[in-house]
Amino acid sequence: MEGNPLVDELKVSVINAEVVSEVAQNLGQLPGVHEVQYINQALQRLEQIRQGLNWVSITLTIILSLTAIAVIMTTLHLIAIARQREIEIMQLVGATNVWIYLPFMLQGISFGLVGGVFAWTLITLISQTLAGILMKQPDFIGFITEGLQLNLTQMLLLPIIILSLGATVGLTGSLFALRRLPSP
Repeated sequence: MEGNPLVDELKVSVINAEVVSEVAQNLGQLPGVHEVQYINQALQRLEQIRQGLNWVSITLTIILSLTAIAVIMTTLHLIAIARQREIEIMQLVGATNVWIYLPFMLQGISFGLVGGVFAWTLITLISQTLAGILMKQPDFIGFITEGLQLNLTQMLLLPIIILSLGATVGLTGSLFALRRLPSP
């Protein structure tokens, strides 16, 4: 048997999926390269799925935030109605509106922060579980999941953003609840 009967093959991995087509064209123009195989349609479809999931997650975040505002607003309104007598006594002894309504605003913020902690915990558990499952898959799936890994900055910013959003949702719900109360 003369020579090597197996075809020479070179595997190339790119960091950014957007440049796959360009890299494939450049490799195809090299001397000695007969064919370049890559899965352009699959990458385009995955990008469409990623964009769709982004829109779904944004829409879901907005819907859940509005729902949380409504729940916090209703809860604080009921608490304020239950404490109506105490509020009237505080007004009679000369307490300012800020002093009277500040506990309700702080309670709304704390409700939002607790919701943020639950959301952060859930996101962390789901992402770690999915990353563990997907990293055990073939190379192509592993390549896709590399983008799911958070760097240090993202890991530090994520809880801050989620807790800030939770506090903002809680404060918004409490302000809406207090706006519905009869003024002193």
